[in-house]
Amino acid sequence: AHSTAPSPRRRPHSSTSLRWLLPIVLVLFFLAILIWLPWQARQMESNERQEQLIADTLWVEQTIRFQLGRDEESLRALGVEIASGHLTPAQLHERMARLLKNGHELLRVVWLKPDGQLAGSSDPLSTPVELSAASRNTADITRKTRRPMYTQPEAQTHIPSAAPSAVLMDYHVPLFRNDEYLGDLVATYQTSALLDEMVPWWFAQDNQVTLVDRDDKVLARRAAAGPGHGVYTHKRALDLPGASVMLVTDSVKSEPKLLPNLLVGSVIVLSLGLLWSLLALWGHISKRLAAEGALRQQMSFRTAMENSLVTGLRARDLEGRITYVNPAFCQIVGYPAEEIVGKLPPMPYWAPEAMAEYQTRFASVLAGKVTPQFETFFLRPDGERVAQ
Repeated sequence: AHSTAPSPRRRPHSSTSLRWLLPIVLVLFFLAILIWLPWQARQMESNERQEQLIADTLWVEQTIRFQLGRDEESLRALGVEIASGHLTPAQLHERMARLLKNGHELLRVVWLKPDGQLAGSSDPLSTPVELSAASRNTADITRKTRRPMYTQPEAQTHIPSAAPSAVLMDYHVPLFRNDEYLGDLVATYQTSALLDEMVPWWFAQDNQVTLVDRDDKVLARRAAAGPGHGVYTHKRALDLPGASVMLVTDSVKSEPKLLPNLLVGSVIVLSLGLLWSLLALWGHISKRLAAEGALRQQMSFRTAMENSLVTGLRARDLEGRITYVNPAFCQIVGYPAEEIVGKLPPMPYWAPEAMAEYQTRFASVLAGKVTPQFETFFLRPDGERVAQ
């Protein structure tokens, strides 16, 4: 008999595509996370640096304002004593000199009478004092309002103890005895000294600190570690009555790199290794699936060929257990395959009168003593005998 083996059915192409769709999506998602994580870490570090700079700038601004507030309070107290008339010229000079020792940001303290004449000074030599036009204008405002005020900082050259072209700022405290105007108590600040004395060294090592006016003109600058990079900056007003002064901080740190440290780099290297392993496994699985597909085709072809034979085929293991029978053999003995496969001798289709002979012969075949070429009678379930 001749039979053509049916060719195995091919799976649709769409099912193969769907089978690989999930791994491809997962790999793309993994790559997206791999790229996003370092970028997100960089953004978080950048935000932390900016927030830290803002907090430190606020602390420095409060420190400067607190020290200026102490100076203002001391000057107002001294003004009250001057207005009371209880201080001698020597005591007045001693009190003014003490203010300079307590606050090194102060350059000088003087008492000017309404006509501009010097009535007292922190300097040992009572040299004439010349005020700038802005300072004289502030003196007129404080006399009218009876409130202390600062002048807008500007470069001045008429003070011998100051550096050449130093940017100075005067603080005017009007003096009154009842309604009598006694002049102004004038304290002069050097803006560069404000930064040198009041900005902590640890903050100056990480930031460029600058005082600017309303037009962003530089009044003083401290850059202990070099100029800032313009990446992390913050600006705060000092809130001085009569003067517009801004504190600007510019960090010397640059933007964080995409690979900021060894830990992130190690994670990326390990992730790339994992991705390579996944791709290698993907290729191995593809080859294995192709080999399994070819094997299934061969098995289907062989099974079709065996099923088309009219010759009975059976296979045994080394213990004599039947491991395979083809349909032709099941047709010969009259038993279905599930009742034969897995059975050990004696077999249900052996004739009862030849059971002992078949057992002995079967043992000799397994031992390799004889060639399995015998005439055998099989007994079907309906009692019919078949010779083979």
